[in-house]
Amino acid sequence: MITKGGVRAAVSSLAVLLLGASFLIINNSHIAHADNNDHTAQVSNAFAIGVSIKTADRLNVRAMPGRDKLGVERRGSLGTIIGGPVQKFDNTWWEIDYDSGLQGWSAQEFIRV
Repeated sequence: MITKGGVRAAVSSLAVLLLGASFLIINNSHIAHADNNDHTAQVSNAFAIGVSIKTADRLNVRAMPGRDKLGVERRGSLGTIIGGPVQKFDNTWWEIDYDSGLQGWSAQEFIRV
């Protein structure tokens, strides 16, 4: 016989499993092993504070996500993520300290890690 408590526990477990799977899909993470002897997972292609980035196209740098433009970085510019993420105006925004000296917010779709 299945009790209400058992059903609730099963539904809760399924929700946690689905939430975890959604997180991996959204973040587009790639997990790989260093070699056959090392079984620790390494995550690459992940945006995070302290990660180095490269612009994928000519890119506006803004004072705040989606707001006033401070300047433009050319394609291939390098920088380091120092803040974020912020979800605004249908974009994910990261604060970046560019090697050129410009510092501000840029949309994730135009940067690569």
